[in-house]
Amino acid sequence: MVQSWELDCIFDQLPSIARFDASVQFVGSPDSKPRPFRDPAGMIVLRQISVALLAAGYEIATGPRPGKGCDAGLTFRSPSWSFFFVLVLSVRQRSEGNASCAIRAFPSRPLLQRILGRVLWVGDDFATEWRQFCNVINDCLLRDVHTNSISWSTRREDIARAEWDEVP
Repeated sequence: MVQSWELDCIFDQLPSIARFDASVQFVGSPDSKPRPFRDPAGMIVLRQISVALLAAGYEIATGPRPGKGCDAGLTFRSPSWSFFFVLVLSVRQRSEGNASCAIRAFPSRPLLQRILGRVLWVGDDFATEWRQFCNVINDCLLRDVHTNSISWSTRREDIARAEWDEVP
């Protein structure tokens, strides 16, 4: 059994953020302009990822659909996990035929479980299962989205990177 704050600590150590460049040929024509609030490339990429997750045996609870504060999002879970994960995709910028994207994954529980204070169940092999999940996304991005490079990082590394970028 793992408390929710313990799962947060686990995610400081596991890769849960992926950054990659998707080719514009995949996400739309070079002339297509992103909308002011949501880039349509987010939905296109997340649809491909959801197909790969379904094929790998994951259960898609909601989505993919346009997100709030992001370009697209979906909720999924593995049959061996007692909780859900939210996968959020943001398109940062478009330049030179590429769309720079970031995917973030974080745990979530239904509201009723939070109110009742139910404990999250995470097995000893969670880290191995999580890496398999990341490999499904990685393979999908390389095979179906035609990315050139993918960079995975932990939440802790991502926060440190953001702080470093703000230093004048």
